[in-house]
Amino acid sequence: MEQTGNYPVDLHEAALQVNSSCVKHRYDELGGHHKHLIDVIEAEDLVDRLDSFDREMQSCRPTFRFARDYMKFVAWIFLFIRATREGNWNLHLESLKVLCRYFFAFDRQNYARMVPLYLAQMENLKTSDPDIYEEFLAGYFCIYKNEIPFCAIGADHGIQHVNRLMKIYGGITGLTQKPSAMARWFLIAHELSRLANEAETLAGTTRQESTHHHDLSDASLESYEQNVMKVREVIEVNNPFLIAEDELINIITKAIMPEEVKKAMMQQDIIG
Repeated sequence: MEQTGNYPVDLHEAALQVNSSCVKHRYDELGGHHKHLIDVIEAEDLVDRLDSFDREMQSCRPTFRFARDYMKFVAWIFLFIRATREGNWNLHLESLKVLCRYFFAFDRQNYARMVPLYLAQMENLKTSDPDIYEEFLAGYFCIYKNEIPFCAIGADHGIQHVNRLMKIYGGITGLTQKPSAMARWFLIAHELSRLANEAETLAGTTRQESTHHHDLSDASLESYEQNVMKVREVIEVNNPFLIAEDELINIITKAIMPEEVKKAMMQQDIIG
């Protein structure tokens, strides 16, 4: 297949098509272009080829290995976020299982202690509480505040939204030291919220609901492109994949990491 740089032409063009669909707001084309990109990646056997390349390079280049491990770590974080945004229960559990090793490797004690317990309880949910399991499987472990795809948020995030609404004048501000006043406020808060929403509707002052994801706005896409260019500029000057030394090197300062730091970073999967 014809090549452009180090990439097959079909793969390069497919990626450009996906990017163009986002930038030009051609949402009706985006699904088809994304599917085409996945088909090209599978046809090129890109995942297996990349794994083979990683194994070859990681054995002799610590900085290369660190960069690739970091990319994989971030990819799993993205998958965890995706599971929440889409309400994908199985992906939520699977991505959290992988991330759990990093909690141990990076000494995040609270997460390392509680996440395995959470995973064990959720794995047992199918038999311990089948009704809740079916609800979670249908995506209702998340909170949906609108009908826009990929906008669901986690329960803890949703609670923070509620807390933010309460921490205003007319809310619980000024009442926290008065238990009886707080008790009365909690009894009537939902009714006050309903009346306020109905008043806004009658007055015609309600905010117009968006029909597209907020990250697809022109401002968001421009900011995204600028950030990509900044990262690209740094990588072009300090490319970690081209450092051939057998030491772990800070790509910005060029400092050589101590042996104990190098060992910890190279064995984070084993430690986790």
